[in-house]
Amino acid sequence: MLTIKIANQKDMSNIQDLINNHHLDEINLEAMADHCMIAYDNEIPVAAAGYESFGSIGILRFVVVRRDRQREYLGDGILKAVLNLADKKGIRRMIVGTQQHGKFFKKVGFCKLNIQQHEDEAIKTFIEKNFRQDVSLWEAMLPDFFQKSCRSNQ
Repeated sequence: MLTIKIANQKDMSNIQDLINNHHLDEINLEAMADHCMIAYDNEIPVAAAGYESFGSIGILRFVVVRRDRQREYLGDGILKAVLNLADKKGIRRMIVGTQQHGKFFKKVGFCKLNIQQHEDEAIKTFIEKNFRQDVSLWEAMLPDFFQKSCRSNQ
């Protein structure tokens, strides 16, 4: 049975294992202690996602799904769960920077963020300070993001 929950301290080692299996850049899980979700299937960790909070802006730091469980819409599910958590905690804009997975974020409802055309100077400065220049940026505005229906593998 699939269970998605807010991660607690005991879940952090399982999240770290999922992250390590995907060879992601070093992620400071301590900075996201209250901002991570984890999915278990019969007590086996299969997916996780987490973000860092900066006032009403969140930076999505990771979405990981066990390789043998990909293409089952677990990524969609864990992403929507962490966005729901963020919305409940007052996040109004979730931004993610990616080199390879822009197609995934577009498919689930994120919009491409063009920093050069952005009107808000504070957002421009925030992005320049928190993201490398070699990533494509995507954003979801909360709670508007949830107007799209969730896909599932039924």
